[in-house]
Amino acid sequence: MSAGPILPPLPSIDNEDLTLALFTHDSVLRQHNPEIGDVRRFQIIGRQVMEFIVTDHYFTSRPTLTHDALQGEKNRALDMDSYKYWFEQYRLRNKFVATPGTTPFQDDEEIRDYFHRIIGAIYYCNGIEVTKAWIIALIDPNHQPLEPPSYATSPAQSTAFLPPQPSSPPPPTPSSASTSGLLPLPMLSLVNQLATQLRMDIRYDGESTGPPHQPTWTVKCMIQNIERGRGIGRSQKAAKEEAARQAWVNMGWGPG
Repeated sequence: MSAGPILPPLPSIDNEDLTLALFTHDSVLRQHNPEIGDVRRFQIIGRQVMEFIVTDHYFTSRPTLTHDALQGEKNRALDMDSYKYWFEQYRLRNKFVATPGTTPFQDDEEIRDYFHRIIGAIYYCNGIEVTKAWIIALIDPNHQPLEPPSYATSPAQSTAFLPPQPSSPPPPTPSSASTSGLLPLPMLSLVNQLATQLRMDIRYDGESTGPPHQPTWTVKCMIQNIERGRGIGRSQKAAKEEAARQAWVNMGWGPG
């Protein structure tokens, strides 16, 4: 797939721990939040959700498709070139953090598995309806929803083969989500974890100026007693995050 339509916005993954696990290589993040667990499990649910939504979309299309036509549309939608195109257009490679010398995503199957992982995370955070709307826009951008026939099964029946949906309230739909749909990577956690793994001393020196009700914070990220990053912000947390982001770049651990 050398060219294609503009992709729909990626639905929100509004969970910091999950975002960190999704976009951090095991060489950097070796321990995951127990609620998230092994992040690879999300690709299993993601694949199931993807295949169900794609199959259901073409099965319920009108006029109805023959067996062979339905299988052909499904194969076209889920071919490897599609996954590679989506992966690159959403710039997922650029968002992934790994230690220097690590080269993830060299294999097509790894790219497909990773995109299924993203789908699983979107389903986990948003539920089936948001995920379905996004995937249909992804595979069939010219699709116009039709009124279901009077004999159509209820929503509960049509999703009977899907696992129980997450109980958390759904975040915004794809049309109102940002282009990336992702929380900024929690750089402070990344820098602290990598420095600890490399057995480097790290601390943050901060001071505030201005009136107490509206201070301006300046924070220095000190690694091995050398200033590697400096952040200025309206809160100590914001300044600390910026200092960590600068340190990440200045240490050569990854792009900013």
